[in-house]
Amino acid sequence: MVKTAQKFRSRREYEYWISEKIFVREDMNHPELDDVSLATCRLPVGGKTQLHSLNVDEIYMIKSGTGMMRKGDGPAFEVSPGDNIFIASGVAQNIENTGTEDLIFQTLCMPRFDETGYTALED
Repeated sequence: MVKTAQKFRSRREYEYWISEKIFVREDMNHPELDDVSLATCRLPVGGKTQLHSLNVDEIYMIKSGTGMMRKGDGPAFEVSPGDNIFIASGVAQNIENTGTEDLIFQTLCMPRFDETGYTALED
């Protein structure tokens, strides 16, 4: 819970490229609000994120575009607007844009995402 600030901004409120091979905008991520964070991700046409895992639980909320999601050892599955995908802490994951427009989704992390909790599982 935010202990001192009633109004706050994320440290990185503008979209930026990360090594996971995706654009991210941190909509809500503050050290004093350690229970949760929210980001908007944009994956260009033909893009595919790096296979990775996080040390937090995560929910993908697909807003626009279509793609194929890989989660754990299961087969890849299609995702489209309105889909919500829960990914438990430590589970391998990646997503590929298979559509004709940018794939836009939000990621809700519990507790708050911190870069030190990201593990790349491929180069």
